[in-house]
Amino acid sequence: ELLTSVTGSSDRAQEAALYHYNKSFRGFSAKLTPEQAQQLAESDSVVSVFESRMMQVHTTHSWKFLGISSNHQYSQLQQQSKSDIIVGVIDTGVWPESNSFNDKGLGPVPKKFKGKCVTGDNFTLNNCNRKIISARFYLKGYEEAAGPLESVGMPFFRSARDSDGHGTHTASTVAGSMVTNTSLFGIARGTARGGAPKARLAIYKACWFGRCTDADILSAFDDAIDDGV
Repeated sequence: ELLTSVTGSSDRAQEAALYHYNKSFRGFSAKLTPEQAQQLAESDSVVSVFESRMMQVHTTHSWKFLGISSNHQYSQLQQQSKSDIIVGVIDTGVWPESNSFNDKGLGPVPKKFKGKCVTGDNFTLNNCNRKIISARFYLKGYEEAAGPLESVGMPFFRSARDSDGHGTHTASTVAGSMVTNTSLFGIARGTARGGAPKARLAIYKACWFGRCTDADILSAFDDAIDDGV
Protein backbone atom coordinates (compact mmCIF):
# COMPACT_ATOMS: atom_id res chain seq x y z
CA GLU A 1 0.00 0.00 0.00
CA LEU A 2 2.81 2.42 0.85
CA LEU A 3 4.56 1.80 -2.45
CA THR A 4 1.30 2.08 -4.35
CA SER A 5 0.59 5.44 -2.72
CA VAL A 6 3.73 7.01 -4.22
CA THR A 7 3.86 5.20 -7.58
CA GLY A 8 0.20 5.73 -8.42
CA SER A 9 -0.91 2.15 -9.06
CA SER A 10 -0.39 -1.41 -7.88
CA ASP A 11 1.12 -2.36 -11.26
CA ARG A 12 3.72 0.42 -11.02
CA ALA A 13 4.42 -0.52 -7.42
CA GLN A 14 5.06 -4.11 -8.47
CA GLU A 15 7.43 -2.97 -11.22
CA ALA A 16 9.31 -0.69 -8.83
CA ALA A 17 9.78 -3.24 -6.03
CA LEU A 18 13.07 -5.14 -5.73
CA TYR A 19 12.70 -6.83 -2.34
CA HIS A 20 10.11 -7.09 0.40
CA TYR A 21 11.75 -7.64 3.80
CA ASN A 22 9.11 -9.37 5.89
CA LYS A 23 10.70 -12.31 7.68
CA SER A 24 12.89 -10.73 10.36
CA PHE A 25 12.06 -7.03 9.96
CA ARG A 26 9.64 -4.93 7.93
CA GLY A 27 10.64 -2.92 4.90
CA PHE A 28 11.25 -2.98 1.18
CA SER A 29 13.64 -1.77 -1.49
CA ALA A 30 12.34 -0.19 -4.67
CA LYS A 31 13.25 1.95 -7.67
CA LEU A 32 11.93 5.43 -6.86
CA THR A 33 12.45 8.98 -8.08
CA PRO A 34 13.80 11.50 -5.53
CA GLU A 35 10.32 13.00 -5.32
CA GLN A 36 8.71 9.63 -4.63
CA ALA A 37 11.31 8.83 -1.98
CA GLN A 38 10.67 12.16 -0.27
CA GLN A 39 6.92 11.57 -0.34
CA LEU A 40 7.45 8.15 1.20
CA ALA A 41 9.74 9.57 3.91
CA GLU A 42 7.03 12.03 4.94
CA SER A 43 4.57 9.24 5.69
CA ASP A 44 3.79 8.78 9.41
CA SER A 45 4.13 5.00 9.09
CA VAL A 46 7.67 5.14 7.67
CA VAL A 47 10.63 5.13 10.06
CA SER A 48 13.32 5.99 7.51
CA VAL A 49 14.16 6.05 3.81
CA PHE A 50 17.72 5.75 2.53
CA GLU A 51 19.44 5.16 -0.78
CA SER A 52 20.91 1.74 -1.49
CA ARG A 53 24.68 2.23 -1.74
CA MET A 54 27.25 0.15 -3.57
CA MET A 55 29.70 -1.27 -1.02
CA GLN A 56 33.18 -2.75 -1.47
CA VAL A 57 34.36 -6.00 0.13
CA HIS A 58 37.29 -5.67 2.53
CA THR A 59 39.69 -7.86 4.46
CA THR A 60 40.53 -6.51 7.89
CA HIS A 61 41.83 -7.57 11.30
CA SER A 62 39.28 -10.31 11.94
CA TRP A 63 40.43 -11.58 15.33
CA LYS A 64 40.86 -8.09 16.77
CA PHE A 65 37.35 -7.28 15.61
CA LEU A 66 36.08 -10.40 17.37
CA GLY A 67 37.92 -9.46 20.56
CA ILE A 68 40.33 -12.41 20.38
CA SER A 69 43.64 -10.76 21.12
CA SER A 70 46.01 -13.38 22.52
CA ASN A 71 47.58 -16.63 21.37
CA HIS A 72 46.12 -18.35 24.41
CA GLN A 73 42.59 -17.41 23.44
CA TYR A 74 43.16 -18.51 19.86
CA SER A 75 44.56 -21.88 20.93
CA GLN A 76 41.38 -22.55 22.92
CA LEU A 77 39.05 -21.99 19.97
CA GLN A 78 39.26 -25.54 18.69
CA GLN A 79 38.53 -26.98 22.13
CA GLN A 80 35.64 -24.61 22.77
CA SER A 81 34.12 -24.87 19.30
CA LYS A 82 30.73 -26.56 19.17
CA SER A 83 29.14 -28.10 16.12
CA ASP A 84 25.78 -26.41 16.79
CA ILE A 85 27.24 -22.95 16.12
CA ILE A 86 26.06 -21.55 12.78
CA VAL A 87 28.04 -18.77 11.10
CA GLY A 88 26.34 -16.71 8.42
CA VAL A 89 28.71 -15.32 5.78
CA ILE A 90 27.44 -12.49 3.56
CA ASP A 91 30.09 -12.16 0.87
CA THR A 92 30.96 -13.28 -2.67
CA GLY A 93 29.87 -16.89 -2.19
CA VAL A 94 31.86 -20.06 -1.62
CA TRP A 95 33.90 -22.65 -3.52
CA PRO A 96 32.43 -25.77 -1.89
CA GLU A 97 35.05 -28.22 -3.18
CA SER A 98 37.74 -26.66 -0.97
CA ASN A 99 39.00 -29.08 1.68
CA SER A 100 38.29 -26.38 4.25
CA PHE A 101 34.61 -27.21 3.88
CA ASN A 102 34.76 -30.96 4.42
CA ASP A 103 32.18 -32.21 6.92
CA LYS A 104 34.20 -35.05 8.40
CA GLY A 105 33.20 -35.71 12.00
CA LEU A 106 30.17 -33.42 11.95
CA GLY A 107 26.76 -34.69 12.99
CA PRO A 108 23.35 -33.78 11.57
CA VAL A 109 22.47 -30.16 10.81
CA PRO A 110 21.13 -28.44 13.98
CA LYS A 111 17.34 -28.83 14.13
CA LYS A 112 16.82 -25.12 14.78
CA PHE A 113 18.19 -24.23 11.34
CA LYS A 114 15.78 -23.86 8.43
CA GLY A 115 17.95 -22.46 5.65
CA LYS A 116 17.98 -23.72 2.07
CA CYS A 117 20.55 -24.88 -0.43
CA VAL A 118 19.52 -22.88 -3.50
CA THR A 119 20.77 -24.33 -6.77
CA GLY A 120 22.10 -22.36 -9.74
CA ASP A 121 25.07 -22.15 -12.12
CA ASN A 122 27.51 -24.93 -11.21
CA PHE A 123 25.90 -25.28 -7.79
CA THR A 124 23.75 -28.30 -6.93
CA LEU A 125 22.21 -29.69 -3.77
CA ASN A 126 25.27 -31.92 -3.47
CA ASN A 127 27.44 -28.84 -2.92
CA CYS A 128 25.86 -28.42 0.50
CA ASN A 129 26.80 -30.82 3.26
CA ARG A 130 27.01 -30.89 7.06
CA LYS A 131 29.56 -28.03 6.96
CA ILE A 132 28.00 -25.77 4.29
CA ILE A 133 24.43 -26.23 5.49
CA SER A 134 22.80 -23.64 3.25
CA ALA A 135 23.59 -21.35 0.34
CA ARG A 136 21.59 -18.49 -1.16
CA PHE A 137 22.36 -15.66 -3.59
CA TYR A 138 21.01 -12.14 -4.19
CA LEU A 139 21.53 -9.96 -7.25
CA LYS A 140 18.49 -7.72 -7.82
CA GLY A 141 20.11 -4.73 -6.14
CA TYR A 142 23.41 -5.16 -7.96
CA GLU A 143 21.83 -5.52 -11.39
CA GLU A 144 19.60 -2.51 -10.80
CA ALA A 145 22.62 -0.38 -9.83
CA ALA A 146 25.24 -1.70 -12.26
CA GLY A 147 23.35 -3.47 -15.02
CA PRO A 148 23.20 -7.18 -15.95
CA LEU A 149 26.01 -9.35 -14.61
CA GLU A 150 26.89 -10.26 -18.19
CA SER A 151 27.73 -6.63 -18.99
CA VAL A 152 30.79 -6.66 -16.72
CA GLY A 153 32.68 -8.97 -19.08
CA MET A 154 34.14 -11.10 -16.29
CA PRO A 155 33.50 -14.75 -15.36
CA PHE A 156 30.74 -15.27 -12.80
CA PHE A 157 28.27 -17.84 -11.53
CA ARG A 158 24.62 -16.96 -11.14
CA SER A 159 24.53 -18.99 -7.96
CA ALA A 160 26.19 -19.13 -4.54
CA ARG A 161 29.43 -20.37 -6.15
CA ASP A 162 32.32 -17.95 -5.66
CA SER A 163 34.11 -16.62 -8.76
CA ASP A 164 36.00 -13.97 -6.78
CA GLY A 165 37.63 -15.85 -3.90
CA HIS A 166 36.90 -13.32 -1.17
CA GLY A 167 33.89 -15.15 0.25
CA THR A 168 35.68 -18.50 0.21
CA HIS A 169 38.60 -16.90 2.05
CA THR A 170 36.47 -15.31 4.77
CA ALA A 171 34.32 -18.42 5.26
CA SER A 172 37.39 -20.62 5.73
CA THR A 173 38.98 -18.04 8.04
CA VAL A 174 36.06 -18.06 10.45
CA ALA A 175 34.99 -21.71 10.28
CA GLY A 176 37.25 -23.74 8.00
CA SER A 177 37.54 -27.44 8.90
CA MET A 178 40.81 -29.02 9.97
CA VAL A 179 43.01 -29.72 6.93
CA THR A 180 46.30 -31.49 7.60
CA ASN A 181 49.52 -31.36 5.59
CA THR A 182 48.88 -27.95 4.05
CA SER A 183 51.44 -25.32 3.05
CA LEU A 184 51.90 -22.06 1.20
CA PHE A 185 53.64 -23.20 -1.98
CA GLY A 186 55.57 -25.78 0.05
CA ILE A 187 56.47 -23.39 2.88
CA ALA A 188 55.29 -23.62 6.52
CA ARG A 189 53.71 -27.03 6.22
CA GLY A 190 51.16 -27.82 8.91
CA THR A 191 47.45 -27.92 9.70
CA ALA A 192 45.09 -25.25 8.41
CA ARG A 193 41.85 -24.46 10.19
CA GLY A 194 39.40 -21.67 10.80
CA GLY A 195 38.74 -19.95 14.09
CA ALA A 196 35.82 -22.27 14.87
CA PRO A 197 36.52 -25.41 12.79
CA LYS A 198 33.47 -27.33 14.00
CA ALA A 199 30.98 -24.54 13.27
CA ARG A 200 28.53 -24.78 10.39
CA LEU A 201 28.41 -22.29 7.51
CA ALA A 202 25.37 -20.61 6.01
CA ILE A 203 26.43 -18.83 2.81
CA TYR A 204 24.66 -15.70 1.57
CA LYS A 205 26.15 -14.42 -1.68
CA ALA A 206 25.22 -10.75 -1.93
CA CYS A 207 28.44 -9.46 -3.51
CA TRP A 208 29.40 -9.60 -7.18
CA PHE A 209 32.81 -8.70 -8.63
CA GLY A 210 33.84 -7.45 -5.17
CA ARG A 211 30.88 -5.11 -4.76
CA CYS A 212 27.57 -5.38 -2.91
CA THR A 213 24.46 -3.21 -2.61
CA ASP A 214 22.61 -2.38 0.59
CA ALA A 215 19.42 -3.78 -0.96
CA ASP A 216 20.95 -7.23 -1.51
CA ILE A 217 22.73 -7.23 1.87
CA LEU A 218 19.49 -6.44 3.70
CA SER A 219 17.73 -9.30 1.91
CA ALA A 220 20.53 -11.62 3.01
CA PHE A 221 20.19 -10.39 6.61
CA ASP A 222 16.43 -10.92 6.49
CA ASP A 223 16.90 -14.53 5.38
CA ALA A 224 19.82 -15.25 7.72
CA ILE A 225 17.94 -14.21 10.85
CA ASP A 226 14.87 -16.18 9.78
CA ASP A 227 17.01 -19.21 8.89
CA GLY A 228 18.31 -19.39 12.46
CA VAL A 229 21.84 -18.04 12.09
